[in-house]
Amino acid sequence: FPEVFVISMLRNPVANVFSIYKRFQSGNNYSENGWWGTKPADWKEIITEDKLIQSARLWNSVNKKLLDDIDLVDMIIPYHNMCNNPHYWLANILSKASGQVYDLSSLELPKIKCFDKEYSIGSRLESKNNYIYKYGKIDIPDDSKIELQKLTCQQEDVIMDIRGDTYEKLLTLSDQLK
Repeated sequence: FPEVFVISMLRNPVANVFSIYKRFQSGNNYSENGWWGTKPADWKEIITEDKLIQSARLWNSVNKKLLDDIDLVDMIIPYHNMCNNPHYWLANILSKASGQVYDLSSLELPKIKCFDKEYSIGSRLESKNNYIYKYGKIDIPDDSKIELQKLTCQQEDVIMDIRGDTYEKLLTLSDQLK
């Protein structure tokens, strides 16, 4: 696809791993031999009984592959930046993809809630994406129902150890690819 414009959304690894980890909790279904999500080339070696570690390994494997193929990526958008300034990022995407300048400041957009702190307060098990699909709304209500407890400091450290410097490298590249 020579004309394709590739955008990668980069999310805080602890928040993203927590989101993936929710899929492995009782009440959620996952498929194929204890696996859920993107299947990098090494997916079978990533599988472990500890689904938090598995989720962190998945995040790291996928994002290391992104680093390996960075020449094919046109733009990296940090998720928290998109949440904070969607007009800027949508205009930037359209401008880069088309070669034209766009001003979307007058466009009415719903507020985008950033869910990067869920891991520090706990969460429902239902994916935010499932809510959007089910109700057709991106305005996700605040809900105090906690079905998965927040991560402990030790769990956060495990994720940070597994992700290594991958996140920082991608954040640096996001400044160059915006």
